[in-house]
Amino acid sequence: MCHDLVSFVFVEIHSLILNYLSLWFFLFLNNKAS
Repeated sequence: MCHDLVSFVFVEIHSLILNYLSLWFFLFLNNKAS
């Protein structure tokens, strides 16, 4: 049970970081284009 919880939290945090990085990268490209 504990192992499942840890892996679940790890996946959630990983996806949040990926979303944040992709959003930041998108804004960075928009700023360079304009």
